[in-house]
Amino acid sequence: MVKRTKFILVTMSMTMISLLFGCQDIAMVGRPLISCGIIENNTQYPLREVKVFHLPIRSSVSVGTILPYRSLQMGFEATELRGETAIISWVENGQNYKVTLPVPQIAVTEDAQSTTLVYRLHSGGTVTAHLIIGQYP
Repeated sequence: MVKRTKFILVTMSMTMISLLFGCQDIAMVGRPLISCGIIENNTQYPLREVKVFHLPIRSSVSVGTILPYRSLQMGFEATELRGETAIISWVENGQNYKVTLPVPQIAVTEDAQSTTLVYRLHSGGTVTAHLIIGQYP
């Protein structure tokens, strides 16, 4: 009985040590690096006057037209993703839309790759946003 209790205690101790050291690999170390931004038109209509504005950093991008089921892709030198809120506006089939949403965030590790920020604009004025780790195809 004593040997079995010692074995269980040693096993639990080793498990706790593994968990403690393993957690260092997934600890937050900062904001993700971003090297690409994409705005996708997921509608059957051309989107006009497309604008994306990020707060609190006040950065923006705009484009005249994105054709149906096409996208605008912008690559740049990897930089820290500092935007917290995105304001996206566009015109779809004569209707003006404006959507405010949080910029997606991910946990960052020391060996993290740069990410791609994707905004997908859907019919009827909805937007989905997500981050893709690594380069977007």
